[in-house]
Amino acid sequence: MSPLIKCVVLGDSGAGKTSLLKAYIDKTYCRNPPPTMYVEYAVKTTTAAGLTSNLILCDATGVEDYNCVKRLCYPKSDVFLICCSVYEENCLENIRDNYLYDIRMCCPDVPIILVATKIDLRDTSKDTLSKANKRILTFVEGQQIAKAIGAEEYLECSALNGTGVAEVFRAVATCGLNYRLSNAEHNYGWKCSLL
Repeated sequence: MSPLIKCVVLGDSGAGKTSLLKAYIDKTYCRNPPPTMYVEYAVKTTTAAGLTSNLILCDATGVEDYNCVKRLCYPKSDVFLICCSVYEENCLENIRDNYLYDIRMCCPDVPIILVATKIDLRDTSKDTLSKANKRILTFVEGQQIAKAIGAEEYLECSALNGTGVAEVFRAVATCGLNYRLSNAEHNYGWKCSLL
């Protein structure tokens, strides 16, 4: 029987979480998905070692007003996938302020993978970016942010053209399975307590 790996996908609204999930699961690009409160997807995948695993992918809201809803999906997680767009101005601050503290309070040892989405925007002309008063996150800056937050891995992808999408979920499966195997005390069954 293939192991079941739970991954909670987090990121600001508009970071590309849902588009990334749709690109992987349905092999389609979803340009403007409706806001998500909480959606679970189940999919089979393989780890870097070629082992088959079943992923439960939890697409959590990126809207700050619903942080309490987001936290409800944290228990029994094997890995967190934090998404930030390469077009996002305050990526590190948003991760620290909106996600990292909560994750470490609820699941202090669960690994985090940081993924920069929308890398196809790097092809946008410098003129267009300067007119919009924007800059693009570089690969090196992404690696530095991953190191600063203690992420296990830093990856980049584009849901639009499919670049790096499969690699992201292979890393999720590998990281989640390694966590599960190294944490025998991580209880996956349900317990009842009579008070």
